[in-house]
Amino acid sequence: MDALERYTAKGHFEVEGWLWPGAVQLLTALAGLQREFGVRGGMGEIGVHHGRLFILLHLLSAGDERSAAWDLFEDQDQNVDASGRGDYARLQANLKTHGCDLGRIELIKANSTALDSGQVRAVLGGGARLFSVDGGHTAPLTYGDLQTASGTLAEGGILILDDFYNEQWPEVAEGALRFLLDHPETLFPVAIGGNKVCFTHSATWATRYQEALSRSGPGAHKGAELTGNPVLVFRFPQHRGGLGRLLRRLYRLGR
Repeated sequence: MDALERYTAKGHFEVEGWLWPGAVQLLTALAGLQREFGVRGGMGEIGVHHGRLFILLHLLSAGDERSAAWDLFEDQDQNVDASGRGDYARLQANLKTHGCDLGRIELIKANSTALDSGQVRAVLGGGARLFSVDGGHTAPLTYGDLQTASGTLAEGGILILDDFYNEQWPEVAEGALRFLLDHPETLFPVAIGGNKVCFTHSATWATRYQEALSRSGPGAHKGAELTGNPVLVFRFPQHRGGLGRLLRRLYRLGR
């Protein structure tokens, strides 16, 4: 069993943070499709806490792809809504524990309001194929982080937004909807599942992912719309005792 299999099977439960099993299944499925489609790029996250999702993103990367996380870390006086609490030392320890290649990872202390897509691309050495937005949970911060992250996507890249439908953070939905309506040709929804909404940069790529997920994706799903665009909605089975085997199939390991 390799590091990815160990982490998806049970390792992610050992890291403090918020990551639903359904999100693990959805993101693993999307990464597998990216592998099949030949999508290349780095892995990134704004707002990393102790790395529960970031570790998964890195383990889904190829051997020459870079990963980077941006967080306030010890500058918690700037954490205006107390959403998460980044800890640099604990994050580094978690990365080591779960088999991440630290030589391909950069951890950057930054306030995302001072971050732009050009800086992100410079760190990743190009565009991102999986990029998570889980930073400040106010409407203005969500809007700004989506603006930055959307500009980083590689061809076929996926932007992952956390807490859009979480009743504890209504301003995330407000900021996201404002951004989507202000920039209707920038992000197109792909799928909703595990407290994540996944977007890509074109309607063509969104359709390609949705058609592939409809044929072989995990769990029951149905068609819906978000800002007038089609989106798949997933309800994931728990797959107790067999999650690792399921994820191995989704990611097509060993092909």
